[in-house]
Amino acid sequence: MLPILSTVSVALLVAGAAGLRESKPIACAGNQAITLSKRLIKSDDAGVVASGNCRVKITNSQIVAKHYAVQLSGDARVTIKDSILTGGRSAVYADGAAQVQVAGTTIEGGVFIMGEANFVDGGGNKKVSTTPAAPSIFADDGEETGEAVDIAQDPDIVEAAEIPQDPDIAETADNQAPELSAEPELPAEPELTADPELPAEPELPAEPELPAESGVSAEPELPAEPELPAEPELPAEPGVSAEPELHAEPELPAEPGNPGTELPKRLKKSRHFVCKNNEVIKLSGRVLETSGDAITVLGSCNVYLDSCLVKGGRYAVVVAGTGLVHVTNSIINGGMGAVQVTGSGKVAATRTTFRGKVTGEVVDNGGNAFK
Repeated sequence: MLPILSTVSVALLVAGAAGLRESKPIACAGNQAITLSKRLIKSDDAGVVASGNCRVKITNSQIVAKHYAVQLSGDARVTIKDSILTGGRSAVYADGAAQVQVAGTTIEGGVFIMGEANFVDGGGNKKVSTTPAAPSIFADDGEETGEAVDIAQDPDIVEAAEIPQDPDIAETADNQAPELSAEPELPAEPELTADPELPAEPELPAEPELPAESGVSAEPELPAEPELPAEPELPAEPGVSAEPELHAEPELPAEPGNPGTELPKRLKKSRHFVCKNNEVIKLSGRVLETSGDAITVLGSCNVYLDSCLVKGGRYAVVVAGTGLVHVTNSIINGGMGAVQVTGSGKVAATRTTFRGKVTGEVVDNGGNAFK
């Protein structure tokens, strides 16, 4: 069932649908390239989903979705021109290093950008609403219901090189992030002068050697004790790798959306926790270590981990509902497995090391290691 649309979006849907060919929701991944023109896409979840290194170009189309009209992640690139985007949570949701360029388009539902993603305004856009809802890639009332189109059957979807940037949507100085100026160099501390050299103490004359007493022989010199050989280094137990050395964060604060690449040296230790219902939990610079499951996610709970070390004797992260665990710059280590997803939830990871078996869906946003 589609979301209840506002009066504005209903008017746009009726006006924009004329001459449009209705299509199912589109899912683009890997190195695919998709071109959509004069399409009408309606979805209970997301209208167009682009991930990996996918390239999508949309012109003269209308997309109406319960969650997001266009959803990007990874290194995806999407170009939209002369179209209508309507999203129940937001019209555009971008994460990872994705980029979306929009020109001459009506945007209803706002734009939500996370991580290192980028939104390029090519001009001529009309924003009907500028307040996006809280970010989520899951349905509130159960499993995802959007049906993706069969890519192999659509003639507009091909395995090809990336789509070049539309010349009508050029990045301007207003759209680019301002270049940060270098911090002023601090003046060098004045060089300290050396203390005056004290005169050397006079050398005392050597004591005269006493003559040996008659009939008394000198004690024989004892031989040095033999040096014991070093104990051999014991081999490491199979399957048990040494823990990585944690490094301190750089003294300068990281810019928003650009987290550091190393864990803090001093992490605050926490116990395991269970996230239920619609809770939102955010942890940064923490150590969670337990003999059972370190993190358990139930219901549609959202958990955000940044620069954390998570160790579980059974599993480090367990997702048993429809929730989201968003992990950045962390280490996930489990005795039986790093991640176990038994519901329709997901784990989205960026620059994170997983040690142990991963069961279920993990969205790889780049820079991850699976060991």
